Amino acid sequence: MLESRTILIVDDEQSIRELVRRILEKAGYRVRIAADGVEAMRLLSQRTHIDAVVADIVMPKLNGVEMLMKLHETCPHLPAVVISGKVDLNAPSIQNLAPLLSSEKACLLRKPFTAEQLIGAVKKAIGRVPLE
Repeated sequence: MLESRTILIVDDEQSIRELVRRILEKAGYRVRIAADGVEAMRLLSQRTHIDAVVADIVMPKLNGVEMLMKLHETCPHLPAVVISGKVDLNAPSIQNLAPLLSSEKACLLRKPFTAEQLIGAVKKAIGRVPLE
C-alpha cells in the first residue's frame, strides 16, 4: 500500500535532496523540497500541508537544529527525521536538539544511509502521529 503523506526534504546539497526525493517518491510519498531552513520555514508559513520533515543538520543560513527548534514552536506535533554525516552529537548547538530526540518528536539518521533505513525512519516518525 502506498503512503499518502507529504514529506518536506530540507538539505542544502542538491544531490542529497534528489536522492531522498527519489527514494521517498518510489515508496509512495508526496515530496516538497527546500534548499535550506529559511526556505523550509517559508513553505511552512504558507500553510503548506506537511506530514513530516527530513532535514539535514549542517546547512547555511538556518541550520537544521535551529530550524527544527523554530518549527516545533509553531508545529509541535510535526515529526522529523534529522539526517547528518558529520555532526558531533556533543556539540552545544546539537545538544539543543536533545529534547526533541528524547521526546520522540524527531529521530536521527546518520549518513550514509540505505533507502530502507530512510523509509523506516520516516515510517517510524509518522507512525507516532495519527492520520488527520
